[in-house]
Amino acid sequence: IFINAAIVSLCVHWGGFAFSCLIGSCKFFDITEDIGMIYMLYSAYQTIRGPPTLRQTTVFYCASLWGLRLVSFVGYRVLVRGRDFRFDKLIKAPAYNLFGWTSGGSWCWINGFCLWALASNVDDRSGPLTWLDYLGLAIFVFGLFIETLADLQKYSFNVNTKSGQNTTWIASGLWGSWSRHPNYVGEIAVWVGLAIVCMGGADSSWLGGYGASEVFAKNALRLATVLITPVWSMFFLVFT
Repeated sequence: IFINAAIVSLCVHWGGFAFSCLIGSCKFFDITEDIGMIYMLYSAYQTIRGPPTLRQTTVFYCASLWGLRLVSFVGYRVLVRGRDFRFDKLIKAPAYNLFGWTSGGSWCWINGFCLWALASNVDDRSGPLTWLDYLGLAIFVFGLFIETLADLQKYSFNVNTKSGQNTTWIASGLWGSWSRHPNYVGEIAVWVGLAIVCMGGADSSWLGGYGASEVFAKNALRLATVLITPVWSMFFLVFT
């Protein structure tokens, strides 16, 4: 599942690179990336061994909701405004353009590590969701709400200005009273919440307890893999 997700992500983005060269524009970068991510989710879910568990189904439906919300927003934004200034410089140099698309494909793959780990977990034959799952889902819903509201507020602030031409920074709504980047706060919360749900499973020994060292090592590796998602999401948004 990890390998298939990487192949799908890179192939979609390299296809986007070829299309951008053909039309001479990278304005469809975000749309291509998000459609690719949604297809990665579908592909991973379809390759789960055995009937998907309630936890697996819940997480993948939540992640798909995030993806559909995002592609709808960025798609509407670029189609209405005609361009996205952030990607204009990519098309000026083929090597830099390819680097940008490859980076996008790598981001999607790494950001989905908790999902690929959950889909690969053949030990997860769980029944009802636990309090930990509900905690994660609550954080996910909070993050999705904050991210959506922040995006709508910023779009409303920029809608009457050409892309990249607004010389002032939004200081109203969540952007003025709560956070400088509330959309990033929401995005990070989304993946923290999903990662918490992905930690669950029928074999909870990796949360601490079993004496068998091989079981502990296996589940510790899974925990570390799951945690890559929120750490990567936060690192990417804060530092790049």
